[in-house]
Amino acid sequence: MATQGQKRSYPNETESGESDLDEDALLAEDENDDDLADVFQKASLSDEEEDDDESIVKTGNVPVERGLNLREYQKELAETAILGQNTIIHAATGAGKTRIAFYIVKNHLDKNPQGRVALMADKTFLVNQHFAALNKVMPEYKEKTLCMSGQKEKSGQLHMLVEGHSIIILTPALIENTIRRHDANFMSKFTLLIFDECHHTQKKTNYNRLMTRYHVLKSQGKTPLPQILGLTATLGTNKANSVEKAKEHALTVMANLDVSKISTVVKNQEEYNKFRKDVVIDKIVLSDDAGHDKVHCCITECMRKTTDILCSNTDTTKYSGDVDYENLKAALRKRDLVNTNDQQYLTWIAELSNAADLLMGRERDLAHSVRIGANYLKIYWEALNINDQLTGQYAVTSLDRKFKNENLGKYASSKSSSEIEYSVLAEGLMSDMSNMSTDQSLEGKSINKLLKKLQEYCNEMKENARYIVFVGTREISEMLADLLKTKHFKCSCFTGSSAASEVGGTSRNEQEKIVEDFKKGMINGIIATTILEEGFDIPDCDMVFGYNYVGNEISMRQSAGRIRKKEGQHVVLSKQKDMIRGSINVQRGRLMDEALNSIVSMSEKDIKDIITTEQRRIVQTELAKQQNVAKVPKLDTSLYKLICKKCGKFEVNCNDLRSIQDQHHVVIQPDIWTKVRVRSFPRNPPRFAEEIICEGRLFGGGGNDGCPHEIGVVGTFRGARLPFLSYKFLLIKDKTSLTTRPITKWADVPFKIHPINDPEDLTTMQNCKQ
Repeated sequence: MATQGQKRSYPNETESGESDLDEDALLAEDENDDDLADVFQKASLSDEEEDDDESIVKTGNVPVERGLNLREYQKELAETAILGQNTIIHAATGAGKTRIAFYIVKNHLDKNPQGRVALMADKTFLVNQHFAALNKVMPEYKEKTLCMSGQKEKSGQLHMLVEGHSIIILTPALIENTIRRHDANFMSKFTLLIFDECHHTQKKTNYNRLMTRYHVLKSQGKTPLPQILGLTATLGTNKANSVEKAKEHALTVMANLDVSKISTVVKNQEEYNKFRKDVVIDKIVLSDDAGHDKVHCCITECMRKTTDILCSNTDTTKYSGDVDYENLKAALRKRDLVNTNDQQYLTWIAELSNAADLLMGRERDLAHSVRIGANYLKIYWEALNINDQLTGQYAVTSLDRKFKNENLGKYASSKSSSEIEYSVLAEGLMSDMSNMSTDQSLEGKSINKLLKKLQEYCNEMKENARYIVFVGTREISEMLADLLKTKHFKCSCFTGSSAASEVGGTSRNEQEKIVEDFKKGMINGIIATTILEEGFDIPDCDMVFGYNYVGNEISMRQSAGRIRKKEGQHVVLSKQKDMIRGSINVQRGRLMDEALNSIVSMSEKDIKDIITTEQRRIVQTELAKQQNVAKVPKLDTSLYKLICKKCGKFEVNCNDLRSIQDQHHVVIQPDIWTKVRVRSFPRNPPRFAEEIICEGRLFGGGGNDGCPHEIGVVGTFRGARLPFLSYKFLLIKDKTSLTTRPITKWADVPFKIHPINDPEDLTTMQNCKQ
């Protein structure tokens, strides 16, 4: 069966993974901000209450735009920020936090005409949504507002553009990148920083990296710093199992944001409660027994045989005592401890792959065999889930396109003895599944319960139906949308735009059209990944489904928050073990509420003492980290090579590497073109920031002895065609010890990568034969 999804592959399944390039490296396919703002204008204001009178108030019999006229509970939430103090506004989804934020912005700029505000959101479509909301409630500031994200060519010139604007709406990575590349004191150009969905200010997020810089500057006392305002519907618990631990987490987020007071509704609870939605979750348990499913059994049997091959090709007596080899053997011994139906199985596969990475330089054949086997197992596991959640036909489609993209199965260009064994199994599985899935019935499948529930809802609501179905991966999102269309449901899938289209991303143009179609009723449903859990605002949505997807206590409340109508429903369809996780999320939500109440009742002095101690720790840790980095000498690049992570066959000397804009990394070596191949993108290629034009995907040279795997992209920089490498596909190899290790980011390599020399390096590549 042909599906829309057959054009795409999915090397990274979830929305949470970061892209190889910095946020401001890739540009969207569209550049028309005004059109996009118009679409979101119809859907905004974010967090807008669902009542018909939310957008307007009546003066006599004449309706007037409500604008920045706040309700009493909203004024209460704004009080601390209006006084110029740092705070977090903690209020339920639908309480109007965005309107409150713009009220505070207006007040701030009225008091400080020379002030400058940065409103940050961690998703591009939310940046555009906030800009549309500003145009609605503060139209007089439209010409004084700069709307930016990592998907605009001007993003690299942020430091040169801020002076002419009072309000900048952007992603936090742009400020972080500007500080890192252009102006260490760039934060001082702002008088107010607003963090939308501020509960993300923790660990290694862009928000927290930015605030770590803030704390270091604050400790030095030399630079004026902006006021901080956070917005959130939930601070989360960080997997806490007690009120005390939840409280500890909330205080940590407060310390990270330099906040000693959380703004909640106390005096105007009665009015506030009118606009809160306590959505009741309807739970539908899906069967956890797939033993009767022939396709499921066929895949699991293939996984068992693949694991047998993987283990049989590993000599457990060799290199006794070698730490890296012992790690691989320890990982292999876990094969009987993991269940193919569990997420833990993927963790085990990753453990195998990581162990193989460390042996690629010394035992390439062994590491390659383990890598290949682990890759097959990952693909089979994903197909197993597609079959269990959808149908066997979609599982066959998934297998075929992944085999093709990864050069596996019948598409393999070169085969060792172990690869032949893997390929024979893969081809046999494809044949068996194709025969089985053609007559596979939906009766008894999990998807049937979702179809029935959706049909009941759409029959009742007819053209007024507006629903969102949340799923776990981009691939499931696309295939479920395709399946629903075959059943005559009008819907589209909506995934992140940071992922390229060939790996399941939804481009900015597509996102824009989906929002517009949903608002107009041209489609009734959106099938989405976690990208839409936070902040997405369509007032007409009255039904949310969670299909085989259970997140944490934050995502539970955020996904329910997409319901904007009072009579909305939230339906969770999941297996019993996941329902237990959902119940834990509910309990953690209560812990979070109790922790918040406890913090609100604390004295401001006690809170300040706690966060001051935490902030000292933050500064000490960061300064120690900087000192340690400064002490570690960068070694000679000639001592190292970069090799393909999957097979080790592609190699490039590290002294041939150059950096562009301290961000992109290219090879300056004319012979490189004899070692690589270039493939075009299935659809429009991504576009790099500033002077780089992306042309195609970069692969190893292939052939019997060559590397067939993806290693980066090809792009043009100042007239020179260059190979851009992606660290995700590569390992660092020490030429002396032959040890290998993965690259977590370019900044962590043990050698110095010199900036590109223009025109010498560019002339070298322009004059070489390609």
